[in-house]
Amino acid sequence: IADARARQAAAAANAADAERMPTLNAKASYAGIRAPTTVVPSPIGGHYAAVKYGALSFNYDLDLWGGQRAAWEAALGQANAAEVDRQAASINLSVNVARAYSELGHAFIVRDLAKDELDRSQRLFELSKKRMDAGLDSKVQLQQTQTQVASAREQLAAAEQQIASDRISLAVLLGQGPDRGLQLQRPRALQANALSLPSNLPAELLGRRPDIVAARWRVEAANKDIQSAKTRFYPNINLGAMIGLASM
Repeated sequence: IADARARQAAAAANAADAERMPTLNAKASYAGIRAPTTVVPSPIGGHYAAVKYGALSFNYDLDLWGGQRAAWEAALGQANAAEVDRQAASINLSVNVARAYSELGHAFIVRDLAKDELDRSQRLFELSKKRMDAGLDSKVQLQQTQTQVASAREQLAAAEQQIASDRISLAVLLGQGPDRGLQLQRPRALQANALSLPSNLPAELLGRRPDIVAARWRVEAANKDIQSAKTRFYPNINLGAMIGLASM
C-alpha cells in the first residue's frame, strides 16, 4: 500500500510538472453528405459533398505569479513525503520480521523448558506412586503430583501453540501463505555484537525520524498549495495560436 501511494504521488507530481509546459494539439475531421433528389432538386440533388478540416493549436501559460510552479512544488513535496513513508514501512516490516523471528526462537526455548518440566513431573509422579504403594506417602500427595503433570502438559501444549502462531505471523509478514511458516526451522542463537553509543547525541537526530521528515515535507507542500491558491486571484496571460484549413 505504501509503495502504491508513493507511485501515485510521483505520478501526480509529474502531471503537475506537465501542466507548466506548452501544449500543441492537432485536429482533423472529414464529413460527407449526398443530398437526395426527392428533397433537393437538381443540380444540387444527387451530388456528393464533403467538408475537410485540419488545424493545429498552440497554448502556453506564462505563469506570471508562479502559481503553477508552486502547485508543482507542492505535489513534489507530497511525493517526497510518500517516498519517506514507503521507506519507513519497509524498515518497519524488516523490524517486525526480525522481532517475530526472535519470538519464534524464544517459543522453542519455552517449549524445551515445558518438556523438561513435564519429564520432571512424571518422574515425581512415578516416585510418589511407588512411595504410596510402599505406604510412605498418602493419596493426597499422589494427587498433587498428578496435578503437576497435568499443568506441565498444559504448558507444553501452550508452547506448541505459540510456535505455530509465531510461524504463521512470519508467513504473513513475508506475504505468503501459512504453509510457508511450516518450512521455518528452529532459529539458531546468534552472538550479538557489542554495541556502543557515543556519550553525546545531537538533538537533530530526532529530526531524522521518518514520521517527522514526512510531516515536514507535508507542511512545506501545504505552504506551496497556499501560494498557488493566492495566485488565482491575480490576472494572468496565456499565449495561443491556431492555424488550419477548411475546404468544401
